[in-house]
Amino acid sequence: MRLLHLAVPFLYTPFNKNGTTRKIIQRRKSEAKDNMKAKSKVSLIITTVTLLSIYGINLYSNTNNTAALEYTTNYGVNFTLRPSINVSLSSSDLVITDLLPNTSSDSNVITINVASNNSTGYVLNSSVGSNSITGTNNTSYNNRNLTNTAANNYTFTSLDYGSSVSDMSSEDVDPNTWGYSYATYNTSTSDYNAWSNYSGLPLYSDTTNIATLKTTNTTSLATGDNIRFKIAAKASSTQGSGEYTNIINFIAVGNPTPVSFYDAFSEAASQPGSTISQLNGYYKMQDMSAEICNAVSLYDDASHIQLIDTRDNEIYWIGKLKDDRCWLLDNLRLGSNDYPIELTPQDTNIEEAWTLPRGITSGFGSYTMAQINAAYKNTTTTSYGLGSGKVGAYYNYCAASGGTYCYDENSGIGNAEYDVCPANWKSPTGGTNGEYISLFWASNNDSAIFRNSLSTPLSGRYFQATQAFLNTYGYFWSSTYYGAGSMLDLVVSSSGVDYYRGFNTREVGNSIRCIANNQ
Repeated sequence: MRLLHLAVPFLYTPFNKNGTTRKIIQRRKSEAKDNMKAKSKVSLIITTVTLLSIYGINLYSNTNNTAALEYTTNYGVNFTLRPSINVSLSSSDLVITDLLPNTSSDSNVITINVASNNSTGYVLNSSVGSNSITGTNNTSYNNRNLTNTAANNYTFTSLDYGSSVSDMSSEDVDPNTWGYSYATYNTSTSDYNAWSNYSGLPLYSDTTNIATLKTTNTTSLATGDNIRFKIAAKASSTQGSGEYTNIINFIAVGNPTPVSFYDAFSEAASQPGSTISQLNGYYKMQDMSAEICNAVSLYDDASHIQLIDTRDNEIYWIGKLKDDRCWLLDNLRLGSNDYPIELTPQDTNIEEAWTLPRGITSGFGSYTMAQINAAYKNTTTTSYGLGSGKVGAYYNYCAASGGTYCYDENSGIGNAEYDVCPANWKSPTGGTNGEYISLFWASNNDSAIFRNSLSTPLSGRYFQATQAFLNTYGYFWSSTYYGAGSMLDLVVSSSGVDYYRGFNTREVGNSIRCIANNQ
């Protein structure tokens, strides 16, 4: 972080007896020796420059290889990458040359240039005041005013933070008031955007209010970003002459480097006693944890990873979505029409060992017997988002619940506690307070954003010997009870999402999505 302090002293000279025009002017700390007009200046104070963080990359091998006629030695390579932020100003002065009574005037314009090699960019903020830099008469600038250093009862009061004033000379602006304005450079037009309306800077110690001048999300080291900055003041005829001063701070802070799924899994695997490892080059679904999911940053496509399910070595896309939860972005494909699969609490979200039965293609429609159909699990259908678009297996609710919710059609009440999701995952809740609708709300209440982020294929459903609604709808079980013989489900179509109002009888074969147990 670089912290730049801009000292803003003013000198205000009233009318003299022969009618000389009042002026606000700036001078250095030396006093004006006579009644002549002085020139106003603002000096820049640059404090110590520090970097926010250090990023380390280590490549190493240190191995010796021998061959019949060759001897090679490989040496480790270590280096540290340090992000930087460079901040410079076109001038160290903000000058108001003339300020008549009962009018307002701007200072000259300074240009702030910020250049950073931080891959995720930076934020440039500004504030006013300081408790460590003092001026004449040892006055501390622990306030938002421009204060007369010789007579503390004369001040220019700051506009309110968050105010918006297009004209400082307006009658709506009280006399003896000051504010700031800025304009950012527009790379698409090769010119500056319009000046902002005037507002008041927050006090340096205010952690609630932040005046942001520029935000970027990419590196800008080559040319940097330019921001123009000025202040303005409105004076009254009774304002006392003298030097008016305070400190303006420019604070450039590098954005943190996002944590990917790979970073989070790698960090968890490196901890003492960790059992996390890779299988066939993939981290495992069953190794997901609250710590891993919560550590991952929510940012664009980098918040995704492919994980492997240890039960059958199927590879799935996983994503951290806008609700800050980690979701399975593919339909579950666990199961086979050729053989049953033994499941345990170590690999599945069940309380005790259970066998997922072999899939069937006819006679599908039982409340009390676990049934699946895996004949179409690798068939690709109409899909949205990042997922594979595979149909996955169809599960009646007895099977979806891991054999725990197998009541007849007129019995059963309450939500399902267990399911055939991998260990450390579970079936999402439905309804008006469920996890499906929470994701919908986090997706700006936009069904397309919701559907695409969850990557829902139009996989239809299965009943009796019929695969119905393929490429038209997608049906996904929840763990939430609806009524006798029915559970809530998510219903997706090409035109939108019935995100929580859907329900199906438990005898029907729906798709399964899973959500990580991180909350």
